[in-house]
Amino acid sequence: MSKWVHIFILLISSLICSSQVVNKIDIRLQNKPENDKQKVVIVFKDQADISAVKNIKGKDAKATFVYNTLTSKANKTQGQLIQWLKSNQITYRSFYIVNMISAEANLNQIKEISLFDEVSEVIEDSNFKKLDQPERDKSEGNARSAIWNISQIGAPSVWALGFTGQNVVIGGQDTGYAWEVPTIKSKYRGWNGTSANHDYNWHDAIHGDNPQSTGTNSCGFNSSIPCDDNNHGTHYGYNGRRR
Repeated sequence: MSKWVHIFILLISSLICSSQVVNKIDIRLQNKPENDKQKVVIVFKDQADISAVKNIKGKDAKATFVYNTLTSKANKTQGQLIQWLKSNQITYRSFYIVNMISAEANLNQIKEISLFDEVSEVIEDSNFKKLDQPERDKSEGNARSAIWNISQIGAPSVWALGFTGQNVVIGGQDTGYAWEVPTIKSKYRGWNGTSANHDYNWHDAIHGDNPQSTGTNSCGFNSSIPCDDNNHGTHYGYNGRRR
C-alpha cells in the first residue's frame, strides 16, 4: 500500500511543482475569467506522517495503520472547509492519501478558500496528456529471454529457486482490461473457472469526459465490468501475468 501512497504523492507533488503560486493561489487561476468555474485542488498544510509504518510488522497491520492515519488527518483538518463548500453549494471531493480536496469554484470563491489558515495552496486541477505510443523495437524478434535489466536485478536466479510469482496478486492502473482474453482470464482473480465476480477485483475510475483528450471512450463511464478502450492496459496485464 505504501508504494501506491508514494506514487500518488509524487503525482500530486509534480502537479504542485509545475504551478507558480502567489498568495496561496496558482497564478494560472488568477488569469482566468472571474465568473467562470475552475477545477481546483485545495492542498492542506497539515499532511499525515506515516513514517512509523516502517516499525510495524505484517502487511495487514501496515495497511490498517496507513489507512487510519491518512483518513484521521483528513477528517480532522478538512471539516471546516467542507462545511463552507457545502454552504456555498460548491461541488467538491475529499481525498486522504494526499490531504486535499478537489472542487469547482470561481475566482472570488477561490480567493475565499485561500484565506483558510489550514489551506496551503489552491492549484489548477490540470490534465495530463498521455504520450504517443512509441514505435515497437523489433530488433530482438521473438526472443523471450530475460532482457538485461531483468538479469541485472538477479530475477532469473530467483526464478530458478522456484519463486515465480505464485500466490501474488498484481493490481494495475491503466486504460482498462479486456478480461475475457484467455491469457488474462485464466489468471484473473475475479474468475473461478465457471463464473465471474468483479466486485473488489475491478474499479472504473473514469467518471467523465476529459476535454483535452482526443481519444474515444467505448467503455463509457463507471463500468461495472472490466473493459479496455485503448488496449494498452490489456497488453500490460498480459505482460504482468506471464511469469
